Amino acid sequence: PARNIAQLVAADVLAVIAVGVLTGGVLASASAKYLAPLLFAVSGRDPAMLAMPALALLGTAILAALPPVMRAASIDPAIMLRSES
Repeated sequence: PARNIAQLVAADVLAVIAVGVLTGGVLASASAKYLAPLLFAVSGRDPAMLAMPALALLGTAILAALPPVMRAASIDPAIMLRSES
């Protein structure tokens, strides 16, 4: 049962991360034209340049989500439900 709760927490966290990464990708692509003068020797729509920050943020978000997932896995669901009522 605790594993199921950890999976639910992890799924929620990954859903939020996915929405953030997709939104950031769309905004980065949309603003590439305006950022082009600030970039040197790379295009604003270079896939590698868009992927590196997205992967860095994805990794950081997953590391930040580990403590809540571990805590959810360690809590007995029956005890938690009794404490809430």
